[in-house]
Formats: sequence, C-alpha cells, structure tokens
Amino acid sequence: MLMEHFNAEAKMTVCGTIADYSETELPTGTNYLPRLITLIHYRFVSIKAFATPYVMDTFPEFLAEVTPLVTSGQLKYGKEFVDGFEKLPATLLTLFNGSHSGKKLIVRND
Repeated sequence: MLMEHFNAEAKMTVCGTIADYSETELPTGTNYLPRLITLIHYRFVSIKAFATPYVMDTFPEFLAEVTPLVTSGQLKYGKEFVDGFEKLPATLLTLFNGSHSGKKLIVRND
C-alpha cells in the first residue's frame, strides 16, 4: 500500500472519486481502511479533498499556466465526440461509472 511509504506529517490530496458516485455496494476484496486510518493517525497525515468548485477563483491563473502546455503538446488530454443529443443521458452517466477518460462532447445532429 502506498500509504506505507508516507513520511510523518505528509499531505495527501483526494480527488477523482466521481466514478464511485453512484455505487450502492462496498467493493469486494481486502478492506484496507483500518490500516489506512492507523497510518494516518500515527504519521499525522493531513488529507485535503479536491473539487473544482472550491478552486474556481484560481482558474485564470490555471489557464495562463496550462494553455501554453496544451498548445505546445507537452500536456495532452483525451476527448470523445458522441453523435446525437438524444445520447446525452447515457453519455452523462459515463461520468459516474469510470468508463471515460478526458473530455466528452455531444454533437447535435440538426
């Protein structure tokens, strides 16, 4: 487990949990939560959640830094075009099940 290698007073950011948004059951397999809580406690790990709405005030600075990276090809992102506005509901659901990566764009057929 990665947490085993955290230094004392480490800082950890939690993000990317939207894929679990609609889960109704716990995942199968080994439950690492008790060990994780112990490591957080004894190593004084700080955990901060990241969600876009809470950092929108820094968006102009983000764009200024990232736009040149995307333009030059140093930073790449995926994109998928979905044909037909009628596919919007099914496409929206892929945001919550982890089956997509990058940007999804709906293309109207009219």
